[in-house]
Amino acid sequence: MALPQVKPVLDKDFVQCWIDTDRMTGGQEMLDKMRGGARGGIPWFVFTEPDGTPIVDADDLSGGNLGCPHTEEEVETFGRLLDKARLRITGVELAAVVEAFHEAGARGEAARRSAEAAGN
Repeated sequence: MALPQVKPVLDKDFVQCWIDTDRMTGGQEMLDKMRGGARGGIPWFVFTEPDGTPIVDADDLSGGNLGCPHTEEEVETFGRLLDKARLRITGVELAAVVEAFHEAGARGEAARRSAEAAGN
């Protein structure tokens, strides 16, 4: 979310709020409330209305926790979630965010393969 080509776009419509469920008082309770008591992995995210009403979350379209999207399918799912929640982000900007995530995912996969080949 902090990629230089992503953050300014997301900042047009969203205020990012990071909640650490281990280190912040009430963090786990907030996660439980936002997830409706459902369990799953972290990281997890939700796009909300200003009053906290959920619009879409990382579980909505993927059938499980999307987490930090990096595979092609996860990035496309993230793009659909972002499309549902956006207000001022244009279609061109949305496509650029999705492409940035695709590129970051490809770099991460290449690094993983390189590490495996090196025996790490």
